[in-house]
Amino acid sequence: MPLHNILQPLREALRLRCGRRDLSINEIDRPSTRTVLYALTGIGSVAARTDRKCILNQLFPKRTPTLWMGILLELRKRAEQDRYELAHVSIQAFEGTTSETVEPLLRAEWDLAVSRSRNGPAQPHWHAYSVGTRVEPDRLTAGDFNRFGGATRQSGGTQNRQHKVHFALCANWHKGGSHYEALSTPGQLKDWILGAVEYIQSQI
Repeated sequence: MPLHNILQPLREALRLRCGRRDLSINEIDRPSTRTVLYALTGIGSVAARTDRKCILNQLFPKRTPTLWMGILLELRKRAEQDRYELAHVSIQAFEGTTSETVEPLLRAEWDLAVSRSRNGPAQPHWHAYSVGTRVEPDRLTAGDFNRFGGATRQSGGTQNRQHKVHFALCANWHKGGSHYEALSTPGQLKDWILGAVEYIQSQI
């Protein structure tokens, strides 16, 4: 589907939900010729990294001042011009009173390849972090998003600080179904991201 059909509805929905007209979804990296990473950005965004890249935003500073959130989309370019499909989406939740003290709490994510293959963690799922996982964020300014790949370091290794279990987020076990669900339209992407953001906000 065209790129603006994926990004524009999501951007507008997040702006409305958070009351933030400065929010945007910017390209931050191109891992390959066909793969592009986009992240939610805004005034005061902070680049960070655990085992995944993320750009953190205080989406609800007046109501939840210690909550920092990142939304990362991995889109894969198809053969047709300006046609993309969602390969991966990740929603990161961090907690900290300042950008220098943020610690990752959990990540909600959905991967298209795993969902299609039905071989691997539940899709979507929650990924929990251990207490004490620390990152060293950098403050970003407008136009800095393309330099974000090397912006931060993570102290220590990742393997000893992450839980191995991926907790199913949208399972259909009670109806005899699967823990692999599809996410195939911009509307489904938008609804899932907004729902996860609202739920995380309500729990922290």
